[in-house]
Amino acid sequence: MIAIGAPGFSDWQGSVVIYNKANFATASILFVDHNYDKDFNTIMGYSVAIGQFFYDKVNYIATGAPRSKETGSLASIGDLNYDGFKDIAVGAPYENEGHGAVYIYHGTRFGLSKNYIQRIAAADQLSAFKLRGFGLSIATGHDVDNNDYPDLLIGSYMSDKAVLLRSRPVMSIKLSIKFNLHKSSEEIAQIDLKNQNCQLNSILYSCFDVVYCLHLKGEYLPKIQNVIVSFEIDSKLKRRGFVKVDENKLHQFNREANVSTKSNQCLEPISIYLDVRFVVFKCFQTYNINNQPKTEDKLTPMSISLSAKLNKEEQKSEFCKECPILSNEASISRNLDFETGCGIDQHCTADLRLDVRSNLSFILQGLNTEFPLYVQITNKGENAYSTKLQLAIQPAIDVNQISSYCEEHIEHEMVKINCDINNPLEEEQSKEIFFLLGLSKLSSTTQSITVDANVTTPSKSFSLKCEYLNSNLPMLPEDLTSDDESEESDVEMGNLKMKEEKVSRREAKLNEDDFNANTTAEKEPMLKLVSMKKFLSFD
Repeated sequence: MIAIGAPGFSDWQGSVVIYNKANFATASILFVDHNYDKDFNTIMGYSVAIGQFFYDKVNYIATGAPRSKETGSLASIGDLNYDGFKDIAVGAPYENEGHGAVYIYHGTRFGLSKNYIQRIAAADQLSAFKLRGFGLSIATGHDVDNNDYPDLLIGSYMSDKAVLLRSRPVMSIKLSIKFNLHKSSEEIAQIDLKNQNCQLNSILYSCFDVVYCLHLKGEYLPKIQNVIVSFEIDSKLKRRGFVKVDENKLHQFNREANVSTKSNQCLEPISIYLDVRFVVFKCFQTYNINNQPKTEDKLTPMSISLSAKLNKEEQKSEFCKECPILSNEASISRNLDFETGCGIDQHCTADLRLDVRSNLSFILQGLNTEFPLYVQITNKGENAYSTKLQLAIQPAIDVNQISSYCEEHIEHEMVKINCDINNPLEEEQSKEIFFLLGLSKLSSTTQSITVDANVTTPSKSFSLKCEYLNSNLPMLPEDLTSDDESEESDVEMGNLKMKEEKVSRREAKLNEDDFNANTTAEKEPMLKLVSMKKFLSFD
């Protein structure tokens, strides 16, 4: 088959005439109705290229139209990247106010790439030559520097110059990673924080190894290539894991390696250490205490990202015909889940029960100076991670005693307390917390103390389950009691109305020994603060 451009056909709309070698007496005329696309059919056939641009190995015709928006000259330039498909160069001599440019398109198994792979502009990369009309003509098919890659000769007719563009080897990098037990070939699918199998400076850590491999592919490449691999450990939650480089704990770092081409080469694994002090469980948090940063969670998988590039410092400043260029952005990212103990699906469905109690039925103003509060959280479901207890006590009172894993602050005339509970709070496990609240600063007009309590934990599909309690503790005037009389009276407790006996001053004083946190069946507290109990779900 012979294709001949006929740019003057049909009043210079242009066409391509195709002859069959077996019969030159007949010809087929290829042209597109210029009424359909007036801008495209302008001197079509000025340049013609034939090549196998698709996977079917059939020859296709590409033609240029110098008065169209983009194409002027056009040439099949061979297989620049040695992927088995022919590539083309398209000249645009009138682009950039007449300076011109050349576009490179790769052939693929689906045809020519929709977007250009490279743009060579006379006004940018070749500005020193002061070219005009660059790209009107393209000559190809010759390897002038003997590196086995075809080179291009581009005409710049308005400058009376021709520019030789030499090609360099094209290389691709394929990355792969897997996770192994530390110093073992056994692959892991989850991180087990209970297995603290690494030690740094006398501190035990849970750790695992990242095994990463590079496959450099291309034709006529140097046998060894210097590559820089960039690592990013847990980009969103950087405190959970680190890599020890010299004496530093890093989340981002580079490694340089000499890699053999045309083979899958695995490099020395890197060890990632997880500090369990920071691998705690982030959950919905109503109150931000002292503007401290929120801690990271372990229900979110840990991400490990790698990217690779050629070490350009190893390449010479002048043109290096053997030095390859990358045809792709080499990167990979994988996630590694944490072991949660919640079955195969790794989704934990907890069932939390909240119990708030005190051994005071009421408070006598002027007599009771402290108010004990006991909170018990029980999990009846699967492991509860990132369990948080939140208390809001109104009016604002002093906190005389608080657990080391709780913090309090004053906000809007109320005390807010946040506590981190066991991580995890396992099935059928309970956690009890004691608070001692001071009453010395209460106003004499205060009628009750309100305690709002809720406990939250991530549940299945990462929604939040919350158990909520609201209770009121009445304040009774001091003259309500006497030392020698005992009568019955009605006492309001939230929404509950119950019979209470008037008690003496001695009986109303705080006695913490009356509360046994480990016994619920044999000995109940004097009063269980419950008036409302319900589940809330936050999506």
